[in-house]
Amino acid sequence: MYNIIDDEPAPVRTWLPYLAAQIGARPPFRVPTWLAWLGAGGYGVYLMARQRAVSNQRARDELGFVPTIASWRTGFRDLAPARLVGSG
Repeated sequence: MYNIIDDEPAPVRTWLPYLAAQIGARPPFRVPTWLAWLGAGGYGVYLMARQRAVSNQRARDELGFVPTIASWRTGFRDLAPARLVGSG
């Protein structure tokens, strides 16, 4: 199994506010874990708050993988406005 990701893995709590800012949306609300558990269930809480960062090193070593977009920050900055807002 290979993790095909960028070079800067980040939790949702880090990248979601950044994405919101890039598309001109309000920052997302912070929800207490117990409330998120009720709405999204255990797996949803895991994905949003507890999932560990992964590495693409194995894909790099074994497949010669190089991400087209090295960072979620540059990807969101360059692509999100055009795709999500329709400005491009």
